[in-house]
Amino acid sequence: MRSCGRAVRCPMGQIMLSHGSLTLWFSPEEFEEFRRLGVTARQQLADAAPLPSLGVPWKPPRQESQTLN
Repeated sequence: MRSCGRAVRCPMGQIMLSHGSLTLWFSPEEFEEFRRLGVTARQQLADAAPLPSLGVPWKPPRQESQTLN
């Protein structure tokens, strides 16, 4: 199973998120806002069409042609 990273609350109250070589530090308020944005994004993406698999060329859905004028 692949790790998704980790979150740690430090003694001074900050929250450290790390994944691979990326590390982000948040105050408790910033972390709550970050968490809320993530939850909202997941809810909005739940109804979206799934993304294509890696390595497969992406083609936008067919729509009527639009002009810039």
